[in-house]
Amino acid sequence: MNTYQINKIKNWFHISWQITSKCNLKCRFCEVPERFKSYKEISSRKAINFIKKLKEIDNCRIFWGGGEPLLREDLFYLSNYAKKLGMSIGFVTNGVLLKDKVNDILECGINLVVVSIDGSSPVIHDFHRGVKGAYTNAIEGIKCLLTYRKNISEPSIAIATVATHYNISDLGNIIDLAAKLGVDAIFIRPVQPPSSGKGCDFALSPNEVSMAIDVIQQKKNEYEGIIHIQASEVYIQHFRNIGRWNINSNLKCFAGKNFLHITPKGEVYPCWQFDTCTAKYNI
Repeated sequence: MNTYQINKIKNWFHISWQITSKCNLKCRFCEVPERFKSYKEISSRKAINFIKKLKEIDNCRIFWGGGEPLLREDLFYLSNYAKKLGMSIGFVTNGVLLKDKVNDILECGINLVVVSIDGSSPVIHDFHRGVKGAYTNAIEGIKCLLTYRKNISEPSIAIATVATHYNISDLGNIIDLAAKLGVDAIFIRPVQPPSSGKGCDFALSPNEVSMAIDVIQQKKNEYEGIIHIQASEVYIQHFRNIGRWNINSNLKCFAGKNFLHITPKGEVYPCWQFDTCTAKYNI
């Protein structure tokens, strides 16, 4: 099942699950490790029990996040269990450990692997991610996974890029890199600095948002049929409105209907944008 098929399943139900807050990088606009460091990680037993509850949902897909999900020792145990119940599984990774986990990914039958790449070179990417060598490890991991996936259809492999004030001029080059590598898709979203104010200097100005959209649409036309670049009309509207509440917006929202978000301490929300509120449910 490729990226297009995963995204076009009708009546899907998407579980965005931050399975750990631990991370091996120090991203300058992320507060997850610091925010959740005092909380105990959800146990395997609790995670399995919640996954059991999800089996009643048709076309359910779990997308692991973090932190860095590959630091979670039982990640593939949990993924295997969910796969046996008929669920689709994906995860986002910073790519540092990816090369060493390729066999586990293929044996488990992971459907989608998304790797964070914020620059077309180590200079910008490593600045974003706060650790020297992060870019090299991530690119090596992508190449390794692509090589071993060569004769099979899964997992789909995508790049996720956080667009910021510091990499806006490199955005076109990042898309070129994704196409050159041969990944299936690239997803670009504007940075949303946390409410604590960390990384506020990374935020895009209105003019930079327009610049980013122009680049995305231009590259979508350039690479039509070569790589999937997320640039639908609805996506572009969300990109323009990111970080702004617009009660008069007629954009369709799937929060709580086709989407749930789970934090590292097991709080369940209709959307990750509400995870600073008091949760009514915990797994």
